[in-house]
Amino acid sequence: MIIRNIMLKIDSLKVIDNYRIQVRFDNGVEKLCDISPFLEKGNFRELRDKKLFCSVRSIKWGIEWDNGLDLSADTLDSIGKPVKHQADVAV
Repeated sequence: MIIRNIMLKIDSLKVIDNYRIQVRFDNGVEKLCDISPFLEKGNFRELRDKKLFCSVRSIKWGIEWDNGLDLSADTLDSIGKPVKHQADVAV
């Protein structure tokens, strides 16, 4: 079992097309996170409304939408794919 001593924080985020969010963590790593699988579950269905989806903001240890739903930085780290260059996040 790996125990992480440092909690990830989010430095910045950017909404990309098709319910994806590009996240930059405080350790310099950037990941592209596909949120669409969450949109089939419970209250996350509300985020199908693109205006609401685009209301996402960083709360340092995660992200949060205007309706109060949130995802932790650790969750985003685990579902995200590393961004290698700008072509990875073409809009």
